[in-house]
Amino acid sequence: MRRSLQTVVALACSSFFACKSSTKTHSPPESTAQIRTNEPAIELPDASSGDADTPAGDADAPAFTSAQKLTIATREWTFPSGRRAVVLVPDTRGPLPLVIALHGRGEALKGKDRGAWGWPRDYDLLHALDRVQAPPLTNRDFLGFVTDPHLAKRNRELADHRYGPVVVACPYLPDVKLEGTTELDAYASFVVDELLPRLKKETSIDESRIGIDGVSLGGAVALYVGFKYAREFSRVGAIQGAIQQADTPTWLERAVRARSMQPALSVRILTSDEDYFRDGNRSLAKALEGAAFKSEFIELPGPHDYPFNRGPGSYELLFFHAR
Repeated sequence: MRRSLQTVVALACSSFFACKSSTKTHSPPESTAQIRTNEPAIELPDASSGDADTPAGDADAPAFTSAQKLTIATREWTFPSGRRAVVLVPDTRGPLPLVIALHGRGEALKGKDRGAWGWPRDYDLLHALDRVQAPPLTNRDFLGFVTDPHLAKRNRELADHRYGPVVVACPYLPDVKLEGTTELDAYASFVVDELLPRLKKETSIDESRIGIDGVSLGGAVALYVGFKYAREFSRVGAIQGAIQQADTPTWLERAVRARSMQPALSVRILTSDEDYFRDGNRSLAKALEGAAFKSEFIELPGPHDYPFNRGPGSYELLFFHAR
């Protein structure tokens, strides 16, 4: 499989009580190669060979319109509680959709200063933002973890509707326990009582288009927070969410309760063939479909690891929440 690095998106993390904040330009601070933990070396495809830089599709390839790329303002927020967040805001007129993007356990273990940068730095979200603004996407963009039909579908979407910018909020997520709900409830309170109010106050967002999403540990927490406070969210997603098949009835019960609060709620579950939480994600997706939810299930090739986050993870985050 062919692979390549990426980065993208407007990220945000915030709170009702504005303590410290700073604003920067598009690029994140320094390279994170030194701080990534247990990450395999990534072999990049040879750009001169094969179809690494060739979009998949049929003979009727979509036509793309060119547009000036947006710049991204980077805001770092510190809350009175000591919690941290990174906010990336596109330099364009709002109101814009918002997604609160939660990182995985690897970033939780790095601490709040580095962990809050998980999506923009460790998962190359900023690069992904650049690429969706300059289609077509290629197999290389997904680091090889994509099927030709899925890649063609995403390129058709970009051809039909030019990428619409989204504010992405990335708060630091501690290493919360998924057993029981005490720590989950405490974090959920931070999201809805501190982060969301500050985002609404300090960024121009469309309050009817607020989503929450996350990868692995962050995926499970995003489902919990999104279902518990469904009145706040129109979209809830999980990317290789850390959920178990045995817990499907509990997750479905939470989802049904959420739909009673937010009838238009949309749910996206993304997993991969080598994801060790694949069975749990498949099971929940099947249960949601059986309950006639407005839901989308995506399974792509790839491992449960950083390369998948940098490829499909970042791009699918944007496609789901920027629509």
